[in-house]
Amino acid sequence: MYTILDFCNAVLDFGIFGTAFVLCMELVSCYHRVSANIILNLFCCTGYVLLGAVGIWIHDWKWVLRFLYGSGTLLFFYYW
Repeated sequence: MYTILDFCNAVLDFGIFGTAFVLCMELVSCYHRVSANIILNLFCCTGYVLLGAVGIWIHDWKWVLRFLYGSGTLLFFYYW
């Protein structure tokens, strides 16, 4: 189960970041693309830092995965 969820995380994470990057660059004027890229990457890095913080508070990796995928599942149903 861990391998399947980890594979889905890698596939979906790349797809979400790539799509967000392209949309961000298309919506921003040419003069502000560098700063928009920096801001987008700062949010991505902040998310990974928060993942480390969740890992510190929740010691069992199964509960960390349930917490992370559970919150993502809620956002998936919000989209529908």
